[in-house]
Amino acid sequence: MLGRFSTALQHAADVLAPPPPLFEDFVYYWKKLMNHYLDVTKTKPTPIELTNIPNHLEHLLEILLKEGETSDGAGPCMEYFLQHNLLDLLTTLASTDDPPGMKQHVLQLVAKLLNQSKHIDYGHSSVYSALQRLIGLCDGSTPTASESYEIQFLLSLSGILRRNYQLVPVFISHLSNEGESSTERRTSCSSTSSDASSIPRNALFTTPLVPSARSCNVTLVPQPVTVCLGSSSQSDSHPQFPIADAVLSYLDSPDTGVRLKACQALMLLVSLPDTTNTASLISPEVSLRLISRLVLLFYTIPHSTDPSHVDEMHLSWGLDIPTNDCTGCNGCKQAATFLSWFDYCDQVMIESNQNIAEAVSRRLSESFLGQAFNTLALHKPINLTMLTKCFKMASSPLLNDALNEWLTSDTILNILLENWSSQDTDLAIETLRFFELILEKSSDYVLDCLICRYLNDRSFLNSYTSGSGVVSEDCNLEINGESESEIHVIIKRWTNIVPKEIQSCNCGYEEYIGESMRQYQAVLSKVEFQQNAAQDVPSSDAEFNEGPFLSALFTALSNIPKQAYELNLELTGIVSRLALRPETYLTEYLLNNTKQLKVRSLYSVLMGVAAELGNCITQFPDYQQTLADVRATLLGRSMVSLELKTDPWIVTFESIVVVEELCKELAAISYVKLKANNA
Repeated sequence: MLGRFSTALQHAADVLAPPPPLFEDFVYYWKKLMNHYLDVTKTKPTPIELTNIPNHLEHLLEILLKEGETSDGAGPCMEYFLQHNLLDLLTTLASTDDPPGMKQHVLQLVAKLLNQSKHIDYGHSSVYSALQRLIGLCDGSTPTASESYEIQFLLSLSGILRRNYQLVPVFISHLSNEGESSTERRTSCSSTSSDASSIPRNALFTTPLVPSARSCNVTLVPQPVTVCLGSSSQSDSHPQFPIADAVLSYLDSPDTGVRLKACQALMLLVSLPDTTNTASLISPEVSLRLISRLVLLFYTIPHSTDPSHVDEMHLSWGLDIPTNDCTGCNGCKQAATFLSWFDYCDQVMIESNQNIAEAVSRRLSESFLGQAFNTLALHKPINLTMLTKCFKMASSPLLNDALNEWLTSDTILNILLENWSSQDTDLAIETLRFFELILEKSSDYVLDCLICRYLNDRSFLNSYTSGSGVVSEDCNLEINGESESEIHVIIKRWTNIVPKEIQSCNCGYEEYIGESMRQYQAVLSKVEFQQNAAQDVPSSDAEFNEGPFLSALFTALSNIPKQAYELNLELTGIVSRLALRPETYLTEYLLNNTKQLKVRSLYSVLMGVAAELGNCITQFPDYQQTLADVRATLLGRSMVSLELKTDPWIVTFESIVVVEELCKELAAISYVKLKANNA
């Protein structure tokens, strides 16, 4: 109320007389501000809202900004501000927070001044020393009423450093002279006026700044084990970057707005050019804080969380909730919070200095992948869902490298492949979905580790005969004048794996051609593929090792008659992804069914499955009508009878439809590759 009344009086006075020059006005409001501390005793604490202090501070800021707009350099007001150490005095007022709320108003003033003023001399001792002290007042480890102002100040200063990274050395401090800086750089304001000459004798201005709990206990550089208390000159002289230390303390704030600004400020700091070795100062603590929070958030996700809701989430690190409407389901909020933070870690690795990015990547491999996804964790369906989502969201090269190296380690890969045959159908399905995504992401490194290195010597071939009984060196599916008939043979052999009498419909492979062509073009757009010439790598007489991935795949395919429809459907997705890959020898091994192989192949495995299903289904009365009903039900066109739904035979009928459609799709993919290779 008093502030508004004072403003009204000022406006009335301006009508009667022209406003004074900016400098006179500036000094006037500064004196009015200082007089408060001479007139108001500490025995009568008054909330700042009941004083004119906010009004005085606002006028001081307005004058400084107005002067900056009309001058090419620092005007008299700014010169006065610097020479009389006003920022240092304001910092002292903020440190005492007297009257209550003073800290918030000072931080707000400084943040606005940093963002809007063009003529602040950050190298001036009265500026950088005061800013360092203000940084020391910002401690997010203990939430307070002023934390939103504190993080806004830190964000503003981080933006200044990012735009003017040559200022970074000004804000790097050393433990050996921090105590000296907090006292010796403080100057009196006796020269402001004769009325204020007694201000320095006020206890408010002589009370030393007490370090925050954060600056005492949490540092970016390890503290020395032994400290000589008798001499400050023997203190640790390791450099520190206090602003990064301060920003990190707000990452766990329960206030979403504060946490978001802390993330923004940290992103600015980690992206600083490493011309002053700031990366070496902050990388250990940054990586620790980021990944520790990631692990903590991961452990909050309930195991009962519905995987289907997680897969539908679309979010980024600026959001703590997904954009869909599944936040009400059990565990979805925790999953969304974790994934948002994972995305933030990913973006830090993209934007930050290389040293920091590598430190975060190493910590993620060790503490997150190495601990959170241990042997026990990989046997829980929701964990596989989260793992799939992490691989899907990862975009930085370093993060993808870390994930891929972890996946291809023998222990992890074997555990995941064993999940395919798990009695827990949900676990098997989630693991298959994970591997389908891996194939979709098209990492050359992963594909080589899982499959290609086992095929590149062509030791899977019988070196002497092909399907036609003659030596064949053509490893590609190509159309030319002499091989036209072989192409028809390849397609016909795929479509005839399931005998006509047990096929569920008369539709041919042609209905898959359009989608297969689209998918194949999408695969080609993701990979840099160069075909290997067959004559460069002849077939080998060495013993063929199909590798753990293909071995698990063929074993799972051979179990189709005994597995649930949903699992078999996911399994066919893996086969389709592999068949769409453009690698020459993989194509030869999987799709060219005219070749004589030493070992089991995709074609031979599916032949065996079809034969087993055929022997079973023909024992069922009126199996052709039932097969048609099951197919219609799977396509959503009708519902089978209640008795059939509970009949154990339903798995057999569903499996026949799965194999039949898979063979058509393989025929279509073969055709699309033939056309593409000869275009």
